[in-house]
Amino acid sequence: MATRTKYVDWGGLTPIVNGIRVGATKPGQLGTELTGTEIALLDGVTDTSGIVASKAVIANASGTVPHKPVVVKHTTGASLALTAIQSGATVVLAKADGILITLPASAVGLNYKFVVNTSVTTNVYKISTAVQGTEFFDGSYNSFQDAAVASTVFTGDGATHDNFSMNGTTTGGLLGTVLWVECTAANLWTVTGWNRGSGAEITSFATT
Repeated sequence: MATRTKYVDWGGLTPIVNGIRVGATKPGQLGTELTGTEIALLDGVTDTSGIVASKAVIANASGTVPHKPVVVKHTTGASLALTAIQSGATVVLAKADGILITLPASAVGLNYKFVVNTSVTTNVYKISTAVQGTEFFDGSYNSFQDAAVASTVFTGDGATHDNFSMNGTTTGGLLGTVLWVECTAANLWTVTGWNRGSGAEITSFATT
């Protein structure tokens, strides 16, 4: 019997996949396990020259592909430039003397979750748009005083606010702050969440 060759014609497109199952012919089949050498080779794939290289995720014994969340924990260096590849990541802010964070160029759907697990005590935790004066923040967040139940809602104007700055007191940035930042339109990032601060709190949305 002649050997049948099965293939997929992508029409010149380059697919980016989250997982690969080798040899399965119908739902429920686990397929063929790759060798340790093959897995090591795939696991060593990195992003080079601006090309996104996807890693193969092998199904476990139950036939499911495990999900590995992307976490960016910044503890050293005064600045952090996020990339579009890191979209969906949880960014853990763990540097008491502050971090200057720059978002990638706006593209609808890019999103990041920011979690403060070390209160900023000097300088600021600041999130900036990639193109100042062109890309802006809108959205609203709840600002909580450190030792009070009441909260205040602050809103970005989407037209002048191209920075979001937390100083550890009046503009927040204390332990427990959780913010979501998502690009919802061309040149526009929407901020939601809650921000813990102290004293007579004021907005974190800023023009510088």
